Amino acid sequence: GTVLTYYSYDNNGNLLSSLVGGNYTGTYTYDLFNREKSFTPNFISYTYYTYRADGLRHSIGSTTHCWDGTNIVCDIDGTDYTLYFRAISLIFYRENNTDKYYLKNFQGDTVQLTNTSGVVVKSYKYNGYGDEKDKDPSDNNPFRYRGEYYDKVTGTIYLRARSYSASRGVFTTEDPIRDGDNWYGYCGGNPVNRIDFNGEEWWHWALAAAIVVACVAATVITAGGFAAAAGAVAAVASGTAAVTTGATIAAGATIGSGMALGACVISAYSTSSNLEEFSEKGEEALNETVKGTISGAIYGCVVEYDSIKQNECGLGKHNSKRVSWDKNEDGSSNTKKSTNLYGRKGCPGHQGLINQQKQKMIDAGYTDIKTEAYIKTDNSRRFVDIAGTSPDGVREYYQVGVTNKTGIPNTFEGAVSRERTVLDDIIDCFEYDVKSGAVYQVIKENVYFLTYRIK
Repeated sequence: GTVLTYYSYDNNGNLLSSLVGGNYTGTYTYDLFNREKSFTPNFISYTYYTYRADGLRHSIGSTTHCWDGTNIVCDIDGTDYTLYFRAISLIFYRENNTDKYYLKNFQGDTVQLTNTSGVVVKSYKYNGYGDEKDKDPSDNNPFRYRGEYYDKVTGTIYLRARSYSASRGVFTTEDPIRDGDNWYGYCGGNPVNRIDFNGEEWWHWALAAAIVVACVAATVITAGGFAAAAGAVAAVASGTAAVTTGATIAAGATIGSGMALGACVISAYSTSSNLEEFSEKGEEALNETVKGTISGAIYGCVVEYDSIKQNECGLGKHNSKRVSWDKNEDGSSNTKKSTNLYGRKGCPGHQGLINQQKQKMIDAGYTDIKTEAYIKTDNSRRFVDIAGTSPDGVREYYQVGVTNKTGIPNTFEGAVSRERTVLDDIIDCFEYDVKSGAVYQVIKENVYFLTYRIK
């Protein structure tokens, strides 16, 4: 028939006993701080636990722990002792002058022990929740699942704040900070992908990382793809608005949260001597990540506001860092291109041509002349080389372009696609009719102005 298991708890939520198929598997008692005080598997023999003033366990039965920070470095039992040698994590332990070295997987589980010759002397296998398969009662190595201390008496794993029962997949006592709905759950029910070093902290780091991922996802969605999102982050980082308001704010949040979490990771790594100490800094990392996200989003709003303030249907000051003209239209390199006065790349004399046109406009009585200006459209932001209002009240936009084939283009279709797209997008921004289409004003061979005049 079905074997039923019953568990009993005290008023503080601490496991007192369990009854499996009518047989008791052990009884616990606890001190005033809800720490294990004793355990008996048979109502006759007792194992007692004592603790230090800082809450770390001092002894289990006749075995006394020696600590270095939050790590056990030695166990003493009468005249016998076992030493545990560590760097960032456990390297080997020495018992009766015999050294055994730890081999671990990427999650920190001890999977093998070797002797000084590298010969495997013990192997370990666990299920998804860390319950060891085929336990060997004679195995004295205490550091097994997640590299944490295994209590052979109770069959639980000591995680400092409380003990974890891998056979049941839950803790034996409530979460001290009472986070979430299940105060006994281990790693939020997902121990394969998460780690809990002390019974409290895993979720702080996980939630901080989730915030950054959410900001990245928001940037991808609002910018319209991964490539556009990368461009949005780069633009906002340089103080320039992204293609949409949402993308600008999301990119700012991504920058703020990413920088905050990254700084916390570096700080925690540099000031922690082991993974447990690193984990304990998770709450601070979460708080700083939240602050970074808010600050970044506010920064994105400021950048967007500045761009709107400069806008004449978007016309304002050009940010040259947003433009990269390092390739021909067919994608090949163009070694003839050179950097102009604004740090952009264009054909030699590009800036001179713009200046010539500006002077012509001044001489002709044009007003509100702006060079290196941008136009904000509904879907993007485009840049024009020069804009001005003619004496008859027509706004004109000029682009200096270079043909992608020999000779001057005699139709709009023959123009360089980049310049054509820029002006097309500009026109889309206005709710006006085009007074004239693309006007080719030949400057010299292969160089022309594309001009739009807006009513």
